[in-house]
Amino acid sequence: GGDAWTGDVETRVARAGIAVAGWNPGAGAPREGTFRRQVLDALMDPDAQIVPVRRLILSLFGRSNDPEVSRDLLQVLREPQMPAEMRADAAHALQLRAGGESFLIEALGDHYDYLRDIPAPPVAVIAAALRSMDAAGAAAPLSGHLLDPNTPADAMELLVRSIVALGDSGVVGPLETFFRLYGADTEFAGATPVLEAAATGIAVH
Repeated sequence: GGDAWTGDVETRVARAGIAVAGWNPGAGAPREGTFRRQVLDALMDPDAQIVPVRRLILSLFGRSNDPEVSRDLLQVLREPQMPAEMRADAAHALQLRAGGESFLIEALGDHYDYLRDIPAPPVAVIAAALRSMDAAGAAAPLSGHLLDPNTPADAMELLVRSIVALGDSGVVGPLETFFRLYGADTEFAGATPVLEAAATGIAVH
């Protein structure tokens, strides 16, 4: 959307035809920020009328091999006013990426804090992405959200299965604690797959 070239043709124009084949406008004025910064600014634009354009940008942006794009997609996911369809697109893009796991693991260090205005990270999306990346060292940070009351119940099975898939004997303790506490919780009475996944993880490791 930026100007590539501006100039004065030094004549009064009544009608013009412009042929640009082979024309090189030169460097022009430098644009502010990096390419990533410009793209992220476009994705975070609150204008609801350009959501289709923002979704197209996001789908292309998510294919980048730059590991830092994973952090940018997380920022899109964590923006409170982001349209639901863009959140879904960002989650899908994250789960298809092959790099940037360090940014996802870093995000797991956050836990919901009302006083400090820290929202809970999108645990289910992060767990699925890290499992897809086969991210070494991700099991312990994921385990930190097992007993967090702000972890959504519908994210629990995916979280547990990702911990089991990525973990080793170090995850047995957290899984046992989870199994004992939530196995006796009436809220999880119908959540047999979650408890079975935890029991399987304990047995496997």
